Amino acid sequence: MSISTTRTPLFAADWLVDGEYREETVGMLKSGKESEVSLIARIAGGRTSDNIGGREASAVVYSRGERRVSYIAEKRFKSRLFRGFQGDTAYREDRYRGPGGARVLRGIRRKRAAGHALLEGSWMGHEWEALNELYEAGVTVPPPVGRIEVTERASRTTRVEAAEGGYRMAFIGDAPVAAPRLSAVRLAPDEAERVWRLMLVEIALMLRAERVHGDLSAYNVLYWRERPVLIDFSQTVHVVTHTGARQLLRRDVERLAAYFQRQGIAASVDRAWDRVDAERALDGRLR
Repeated sequence: MSISTTRTPLFAADWLVDGEYREETVGMLKSGKESEVSLIARIAGGRTSDNIGGREASAVVYSRGERRVSYIAEKRFKSRLFRGFQGDTAYREDRYRGPGGARVLRGIRRKRAAGHALLEGSWMGHEWEALNELYEAGVTVPPPVGRIEVTERASRTTRVEAAEGGYRMAFIGDAPVAAPRLSAVRLAPDEAERVWRLMLVEIALMLRAERVHGDLSAYNVLYWRERPVLIDFSQTVHVVTHTGARQLLRRDVERLAAYFQRQGIAASVDRAWDRVDAERALDGRLR
């Protein structure tokens, strides 16, 4: 590895409240074409009243006082009545290897309901699995909390009639305000240089875990506590087995470099490529 990957974890190991607790939905963080993200407060102690995501959650207003609180982002994917998969063709090839894979892909191409249902389940599971793999590899991502199985529920805060399964992860921000996307942040040149180097660490760690983000840009990075935090992993691919990994990795680096160049630093794509050992990763020689 040509760059150091050692740095302090973003969250303490015991950040998540456990034992007896109650949960409250603080509000909606984001509602897009494919998913909605809610902010959940998990409060130590107390009794529970409403069921949210498989655990109980209080619906009353609370005063935190001295009680310990963990803030959780709950991402639920919208039902297939409200979601399309037109944009994921370049990413799905290594999700359907092995027995039955060709049949699934035929169903998807022919727009059969069963094929699309399988694609949905794979798409949701892929993002959750990628988050866990990258977290275990030391990449700066929101710590995963738990999977939410597909159980339709009415949405009380959006126009969407139903939302399905998803997952929970640590909330990135100072509740109730989410951390800004890096694309919305203007960095001084010295700070931009530091954050650019941190981003190369994250890319190097992803490559060590044999993963390419696939859609990495300043829009899919949060900036919190002077650290970049990577999000949105539905398009992550395997660095060796996916035939488009090289192109996707190059595009990731180019998009990030373009952002940092706008911040006034000489972010070189070719030098970054060498620093993260991209060629060795693509050849499967980093292990």
